[in-house]
Amino acid sequence: MAYEQSSLAVYLRARRDSLLPVDVGLPPASGRRVPGLRREEVAELAGISADYYLRIEQGRDQHPSDQVLGALARALRLDEDARDYFFRLARPGSQASRSHPLSESVLRLLDYWSHTPAYLFDRNHDVLAANQLMRALSPEVEPGHNQLIDAFAGYARALDEQQPAAVVEGWESVLNQMLAALRFSSDPDDPRLHEVVGHLSTTYRSFRALWARHEARPHTGGTIHVNVAPIGWVEFRWQALEVSNAPGQFVVTYLVEPGTHAAAAIAYLLSIRQPGPTDFRSDQPTPH
Repeated sequence: MAYEQSSLAVYLRARRDSLLPVDVGLPPASGRRVPGLRREEVAELAGISADYYLRIEQGRDQHPSDQVLGALARALRLDEDARDYFFRLARPGSQASRSHPLSESVLRLLDYWSHTPAYLFDRNHDVLAANQLMRALSPEVEPGHNQLIDAFAGYARALDEQQPAAVVEGWESVLNQMLAALRFSSDPDDPRLHEVVGHLSTTYRSFRALWARHEARPHTGGTIHVNVAPIGWVEFRWQALEVSNAPGQFVVTYLVEPGTHAAAAIAYLLSIRQPGPTDFRSDQPTPH
């Protein structure tokens, strides 16, 4: 009899495959036919029967207890973020995934940050709003764009154009962070998630390999390289904050410290700002 694998079952298999016996204190063995831990080894580490673990991984038992989930999380060496994601996979109704309207106060906040690039995106990395300075810095960051799709396109260009190694490595770091955040925050049943993943799967081989790792971490902060003509490639530090009254929406700001290359780039963009009204809505496309 064939069983449809749940998201929980797929994740268990991926985490089991990513571990070696030495990672969990087991002696290495020769002649292993699996890339990671055997099912019975995970079961033993978790203190459950091999048959019960098999039922969970095959999707025949999709409602294990919290005690069993905790034991499996420890057996698979999941960190706090991965454990959180693991429990949400097992309890798909525990986190509301409905969409939320754009907050007028958040939109005003973006526009008030006239000297700070900032934008708003959702759990699927769709851009919801961006302030004027962010659009000047990165014109593709505007409503209607998906940041993950744009990031993979940028990475492909960086490879084709043989851009500096630091830029290529920066793209790779950004992609890893974004994919881990997508898996951590998204709803596995969301049609938009399937649309984004389907597009990337059929377009970029590198996406399929990275997505198969099943890494899950929240979107918090990091660095990104932006090409600011005529200055060149500039590294920015960024910080992401979830909107408290709209779970699944995140505000990102680029941090600009005085005296840095990033500060010089922002000063240049401000100096060439077009004269005239600048109070257009941050959730609308840039005026042309």
